[in-house]
Formats: sequence, C-alpha cells, structure tokens
Amino acid sequence: MNTFAVARVRTTMALIGGLGACGSGGSGGASAAIVGRPGVHSLQTEVDRLFPYVADQPFDVTLVCTRSNSSLTYYFDFDLNMRFTAYFESNTFQQFSFSGSYTHTNGEMRMEADPNPALMLDETTTRIVPHLGLLAEFHTPIMRCGAAGHGCNNPVTETFKSYDCPNISLQAMGIANTH
Repeated sequence: MNTFAVARVRTTMALIGGLGACGSGGSGGASAAIVGRPGVHSLQTEVDRLFPYVADQPFDVTLVCTRSNSSLTYYFDFDLNMRFTAYFESNTFQQFSFSGSYTHTNGEMRMEADPNPALMLDETTTRIVPHLGLLAEFHTPIMRCGAAGHGCNNPVTETFKSYDCPNISLQAMGIANTH
C-alpha cells in the first residue's frame, strides 16, 4: 500500500474514533440518541441528515477487499476520474498492481481492470453501503470491500469544511500517534 493510502487509513481511524463526540449542536444530538431518550431522532437518522449520501457520483476512496476465491487481501484506490489502482501481495511475497476503470450509475458500480497478467476483473456490485455520506463498503458476487480511507476535503481543490465537531485529542482517547 502506498504512503498516501496509509495516511488515509490513519486519518480515517482517528475520525471514526472521534465521531462519537460529535453531535448536532444544542439539540441533544448523538448523545441523547445513544441513551434512547423518547422523542429524539435515532443516531443514524441524524448522521444521514448531516452527511447525506449522493449515489451515482465518482468517489475518492481506498478500500480493503477480500475475494471468495482467494486468501489474499486486495487494496483498491478509487479516484474521482473514474479510475482505480489495485494492489496485492501474493503468497510468495511478490507485489502486484493493476489499473482499471469504474462506472457508478443507477445505484451500481462496475469495475473493469485494464488488460494485465495479475487479475482479470469485471465485477458489478450487488450492494453499496454508505456511511457519513461516503462510500463505506460494497459487495459483489465474489468480493467484499470496506473503506480504509477517503480523500475528503482535498486542500488543493476544496475549502475547509467544518461539521461543528469539537477538537478531539487523540492522546485523551488513548490513540498513540505513530509515524
């Protein structure tokens, strides 16, 4: 996995660990929904409202995948230009990568590898699961993939976005900052 993808994984894990502290402001938000107070929207409804998922759009995400016919772990790095690069290491510790393209229409994603000697890939999703408005996982007939990191809020192309979450101390959460 390249250095950029590793940085995404670290950022994603820190974000997931800290989201429990985010609420919807003064209305009770996530903390009230967790303890199940009557009359308060569920946590998932609040998350969906704050972070809506827009289907059929290109995405920038790194996913970790398994295939039913393989014991290997695959890393797929999808880009907004409708391309992906996949990486995996064989049982003999050889590293391989290949590229391909994807389409995301009518609520389905189709991935097609460019011709390569490593893996013939032409898969269409049977299920796409969003979380926090982003692609979180997808399934195909023989693959299961989960997001390891997203390329959100690229400082080169986007302005800073705030979701009214407090600053989160990773040390207070017991997460070591290892580089």
